[in-house]
Amino acid sequence: MMSDQKASVYIARNVVTTEERSALLEKAEDHFRNGEMRANPVGPHRFARRLEEEPYLDELVQNMTKRIVGAFGLHDCPLDPHLGRICSRIEPGGYIQSHTDKLCWFGDDTSSENFRCNIMVQLGNKTGLPVIEGKRAELHEGDAWGFFASRLFHGTQVISGKPRIIYGFGFVVPKDFEPTTAGL
Repeated sequence: MMSDQKASVYIARNVVTTEERSALLEKAEDHFRNGEMRANPVGPHRFARRLEEEPYLDELVQNMTKRIVGAFGLHDCPLDPHLGRICSRIEPGGYIQSHTDKLCWFGDDTSSENFRCNIMVQLGNKTGLPVIEGKRAELHEGDAWGFFASRLFHGTQVISGKPRIIYGFGFVVPKDFEPTTAGL
């Protein structure tokens, strides 16, 4: 997609298989049960686990990273050193307030942006869908979405039903970066 206006969200459908999604869900549930996810101080009922070192950075997470890189054309883009790879869980009653991600950890480099990609492992219901620039991104479990998190407001509604579980991957991209997946 080449234009002066970048899309709000880029979606890669069925980026993981049913078996991979089940393995990611089991891994996330294990992290939660074992107390390995930390509570997010910004919002209620939110938990996350960084996946940057062993044993958390295992073969499954490395394969998902490669899959995301291929799906969105991120081959020459480094991982975001601040958030990098995470597993996120939002319990019913929790939500992500609408916000943009700061670029402060990139120093004074104004030539870069933060491009976040997420794999929807467990959606539960439509309250778990991402809301980007005020619009709900329609996707399904097993889909991935990417967006310019340093520029676009993003969040969720208050979660109901099952917990929302995603695996997130942040990248530092140049301002002129164009994802290879079709944008909406």
